[in-house]
Amino acid sequence: MQQEPALKTSLQEAHTLYRRLHGKHFRWVDPEENVQVILHEHPFYLIVGLGQGAIIILGGLLFHLFVASTNSIGLTTISSLIGSVVIAVGFLWGLWQYIDWDNDYYVVTDRRIAWIEQIIILYDSRNEILLSELRSVEPETDFLGRILGYANLYIKDNFQRVIIFKNIGNHLRIKKAIEALAVEAKVKLLQQDRSAIDRKMLSWITSPSHPLPGAPAAQPAPVDIPAGGLRLPGAEGRGT
Repeated sequence: MQQEPALKTSLQEAHTLYRRLHGKHFRWVDPEENVQVILHEHPFYLIVGLGQGAIIILGGLLFHLFVASTNSIGLTTISSLIGSVVIAVGFLWGLWQYIDWDNDYYVVTDRRIAWIEQIIILYDSRNEILLSELRSVEPETDFLGRILGYANLYIKDNFQRVIIFKNIGNHLRIKKAIEALAVEAKVKLLQQDRSAIDRKMLSWITSPSHPLPGAPAAQPAPVDIPAGGLRLPGAEGRGT
C-alpha cells in the first residue's frame, strides 16, 4: 500500500465518503442515484471556530485565577461563578461551531449538485442544480486560500441560478469532477431524449391509423352483380 500512494488516497477518500454518507440522511436522493462527493468547508474554518471557544474558556480561567490571587473570599466566590459561566459559554460556543460546520455541506451526485444547510431546531434547506443544466464552474480564492489550498466554487446553470461551494479544499479536483459528471449527465439526457423520440415514432408508424409510407391503400370489397343486371324497385311492368 505504501508503494501506491494514489490507491491509498482513493481508499481513504472512499472510506470518508462512506462514513459521511451513512452519517447523513439523504432522503431526497433517488435509489438509482449515486453520491460522488460530500464536502465541508475547509477544516481551517472549523479550527477558527473551535479556537474562539477555547479563547473564551481561557479567558474565564484567567479571570478566576486573577481574582483568586487577591485572596479576597467575597471576590473569589463571585469570580468562581463568573468564571464558570464564561467557561460554559466558551464550551457551548465551540460545540455550536462544530455542529454548524458539520451541518453545512455540499453534495455532488451523478445527477445534481446540492448545498445542504441545517440549523438546529430552526430550519433545513437544500439548493440544487441539475448537472444536465450546468453552465459553468468558476473558482475564486484569496491570498490565504492559496496558501492553505482552498477556494470558493461558483456553480451556475442555464437559468442563472448559482450555488457557491464556500472555502472547500481540493477545489481544482472538485471542479474537474463536476465538469466530467456534467458531460456524462448531458450525454445520458440526450440519449434518453433520442430513445423517447424513437419510441414515439415507432408507435406512430405502427399505429393502424397511420399506415407505413408506400403501403397500398385498402381496397373496398367487390360487389357481386347478378347476370341480369340490377333491378330497381317498381321497374317490373314498365314498358321499354
